Order: sequence, then structure tokens, then C-alpha cells
Amino acid sequence: MDKPSIFDPRSYWYWLPAALFFMSALIIGMGGYNRTLFLVIHQAGWHVSPVCWGLVTFFGGTLTALSLLLLLARRYPRILWAALLAGLIAIAWSHGLKAWLNVSRPPAVLGSDMLHVIGPRLKHGSFPSGHATTAFTIAGIVAMNMRKWPSRLCLLACAMLVGLSRIMVGVHWPVDVLAGAGGGWLSAGAGMWLSGRWPGGLKLRRVLLILFILCAVSMSLVDTRYPGARWLAISLTLWTVPIGLLALRAAWRGEA
Repeated sequence: MDKPSIFDPRSYWYWLPAALFFMSALIIGMGGYNRTLFLVIHQAGWHVSPVCWGLVTFFGGTLTALSLLLLLARRYPRILWAALLAGLIAIAWSHGLKAWLNVSRPPAVLGSDMLHVIGPRLKHGSFPSGHATTAFTIAGIVAMNMRKWPSRLCLLACAMLVGLSRIMVGVHWPVDVLAGAGGGWLSAGAGMWLSGRWPGGLKLRRVLLILFILCAVSMSLVDTRYPGARWLAISLTLWTVPIGLLALRAAWRGEA
């Protein structure tokens, strides 16, 4: 059974995380700490296996994040509609700024002696982090449907870990991650608000389920070029697709 959302755009807990993320990004950027902080965080991550960081950052991929929502599709079917709306806003935020600003990534600025890149060696379109945007968009949508604070904080911690991994794999500055986190969180709220204003999208439940199932299938077919991620993708596909199909069957039969 779908439970009512507890999202309230007037609540301080919705605006506070985004404000903290953006304020931190502004302080770091204006203070000239971006490069120094990146090196401190990135080089500290050398003590952890690169496979671990590759697997963590994999969860910030769009296909991965959307696929995981299938796990909640039957209990919270409105999440899929909210995620679709929020995703469109997040894409406009992330890719729009990337194309407009075209900030150089660490591999284009730093030497190989200071940097250990894990996965694709990207050089342009650094600001903001798309993975951080995605992680906080999805985590925000789920958190805004949960009533218990420990669950909300756990989701935020997981999203922050994904954002941190973008620094660890060597392709984003701290400011990129913080801006992506703030934009993703606001996108989640906007998606929740719009899904309430346009509830007609819930009638597309079957279509949405099929779309998200296709995302889960595609996840295992796309080569992310992160070590170990292919097996993780296949495992997640084998987990999320059957659950999505069960939700689709229930929706087809008109079950709650």
C-alpha cells in the first residue's frame, strides 16, 4: 500500500541540507581551499582499495539509482513518478551548468604524481558533480517519504559517501560534490512537490515500472569502466528486475 508523503516544502529540514551544502561550497571556493582540500581527501583515499571506491561511485550512476527505486516501487509507487520529475530537473541542473561553465576536472590540472584516477580519466565538465546530484536526488526522494530520522540520516550518509567517492576516484573537486549535493536535494523536493501538484502521473504506474525495469536491465549492459562494477551491476539487475516485475504484475492486476 502506498503511504502518504510527509514532504513539506515549508519545513526547515528540507531547506537546511541544501543551504549547508551550498554555503560550504561557497566558503571553499571563495577561500581558495578547493585544490588543497581535494588533495588532502583524495590522497587519504589511497589507503583504501581502488575497487572499493569504484563500487561506491557506481551507485551514483543514473541507471543504478533508478534501478534501486524498484525495491520500493510496490510499497511507494508515487516514488517513481516523483523520481522521474526530479530526475528531469536534476539533469537540467547538472548538465546545464556543466555545458555552460565547462570547469576543468582534476586530471586536466594536476600531474599524475599527485593523482590516482580510478575509472574513466575525465578532464572537462567538472561542475557540478552529476553522480552527487543523482545520489542526493534519489536519497532525498526516499528520505522525504520516511518518518524516522535514523532512516533519513542513513540515506544522507550513503549519498555523502557516493559524493566523497567522486573525489577519491580523482574526477571532481570538493566544490563540485557539494554543489551537486545541494542541487540534487532541491531537485528531490521539487520532484516531490510537482508529483503532488500533478498526481495524474500516477496513472502511468505501469509505464513507469516498465521504464525503470528497462533501466535495471541496461545497467548490467553498460560498461562503466570501474573495477569490479560489472559484477555488481549484474547482481543488482538480478535483484531489482524480479522485484520490479512483481510490482508490475500487481499493478496490472489492480492490486494495492
